Amino acid sequence: MLPLAACTAAGGRAGPLRAAAALAAAAASGGDRARSVHVLAWGRNAELQCAVEGGLPIVARPTPVLELHGLPVLGLAAGPLSSAAVAGAAGAWTWGDGTAGALGHGSAGRVAAPCRVEALAGGRAAALRGVSLGHSHALFVDAAGALWACGEGKEGQLGLSQPLQELAAQHRRAWAEAQLPGGARRSGAERAAQLLRAAAPEPAGHVAQGWGSLGGPGGGGQARQQLAAALQSSGGSAARRGWPSASGLGGGLFGGGSGTDLGISLGAWGGGADLEAHLHGVGLQPGQYGTPARVGGGSCASLLGLGARGGGGGASAAAAEGEEAGLGAEVVVDAAAGKFFSVAATAKGEVWTFGADFNGALGGGDASWLSSPRRVAAPIAAALAADGGAVAVAAGGTFAAARTAAGSVLVWGRLGPASRSAAPFARVALPRGVAVRGMAAGQQHLLMTDGARVWAVGRWLDASGDEAGAACASAPRELLALPGGAGVARVAAGAHASAVVTDDGGLWLWGRLLDEQHGHGLLRRAGGAAASAGAPAPVDWRWAGFGGAAPRRVEALGAVRDVALGGWHALVLTD
Repeated sequence: MLPLAACTAAGGRAGPLRAAAALAAAAASGGDRARSVHVLAWGRNAELQCAVEGGLPIVARPTPVLELHGLPVLGLAAGPLSSAAVAGAAGAWTWGDGTAGALGHGSAGRVAAPCRVEALAGGRAAALRGVSLGHSHALFVDAAGALWACGEGKEGQLGLSQPLQELAAQHRRAWAEAQLPGGARRSGAERAAQLLRAAAPEPAGHVAQGWGSLGGPGGGGQARQQLAAALQSSGGSAARRGWPSASGLGGGLFGGGSGTDLGISLGAWGGGADLEAHLHGVGLQPGQYGTPARVGGGSCASLLGLGARGGGGGASAAAAEGEEAGLGAEVVVDAAAGKFFSVAATAKGEVWTFGADFNGALGGGDASWLSSPRRVAAPIAAALAADGGAVAVAAGGTFAAARTAAGSVLVWGRLGPASRSAAPFARVALPRGVAVRGMAAGQQHLLMTDGARVWAVGRWLDASGDEAGAACASAPRELLALPGGAGVARVAAGAHASAVVTDDGGLWLWGRLLDEQHGHGLLRRAGGAAASAGAPAPVDWRWAGFGGAAPRRVEALGAVRDVALGGWHALVLTD
């Protein structure tokens, strides 16, 4: 849903990636300081996003994430129900709700404790600089500027250049699976035989029902012949076809490895391998990628898409692959995962978008969906270039934003309750002379800071979920000016909460992180389990760490270096 990692206000950063880079530089100059950091979590824990086991649905006070102790953590990120930590050469660590494979571990299951994303380890990717967790997908950027993606891809938000026919087939397949009771699935032997029938030449007068998009309406013998030919010509190896993360089949199809590590042979399927059982076993559907695939790393000729590619869409597929290769040849400096779309900024100052274009979130053009990354439309691109190019991006529920080298902020899509403007974008009208140094996006609001004050546009809530304020881009609202001349080091936004890290290590928080009504609902569903970890007393719902109508300092915390806000939980990195 959101690029929920904390954002630095120094050195040009609006998303999680430059924040991690700034912390890495500080760690390099700080000696032992880099080895003494701790990650604390609190809030909703029903999906284990706070990494506290034992059936606790709520973590009522900042509690250490023990598995990260001793790791050189550089930055944090949070999705609605998931969490992540970036540790440079030690990789990315994710935990919590793994719906659609968004945690990168090859399945859609919950992960109770931080686990390294192994698909990005072992030299496959350079040391990681940052991660952005969206509603059900994740983006990773490594030190070489390569962009990686995993999770839900049926809206094109992974940027893997699936043809639209393939995306449609994946939607149909997912819908069909959702209608079947658990016991209605066929056996592994029956599915293997069905797949072989689908791959064989079609007998006259007979229409075999194949698997996925190969057997849907219009899936005739041509698709099956192409599948058989592709498998045989590859010599039984998916690596020669360039199928990243067994694309279209759910990423970690054979135990979580990438397609380049697999040997997929027709003989193996004929021996009775139950591909559908594996998908069900790891909780993935077609179009969901359980391990990260390189965006712009080559053709995404997924198994389920071979029929679509062969159906007369060669020119459009070639164009899509050209766009994909375009971003693959760029150095990505920042990326943000929105609800159904993604945004990336390159070292050239360009902004690329892909996914679903609801409310204009992709920044112009005539496409409702883009599965291949594409530069934003000319009016936005020209405005960015006039201000020195984009240096950071942010993505909310239905809007995106870019911060420029000159310190201006451009917003497009639908931000807050107001209807989408007819203009292709809006320039946030901050006071004269203000240069924005950091920004962060929530579901319906955007935070900006110049290092001394914090402004917001969009719509934001109080602790109980009622509207606390609203502002449009032409009249942003100033929400915080720190007392005593203290400076803002970072800003962060959750779904409906906001936070600031000060340059002296303090933490300020407001909005709706976790309220009493939501908390009691979690406790009831958990059967009245104890509410807190590390605090035996009843939950104090007035605590500043749960939010409020106005910014308040969280007195229990000090020496804070980074913060990330999820849907109903928070993470902090402290010395």
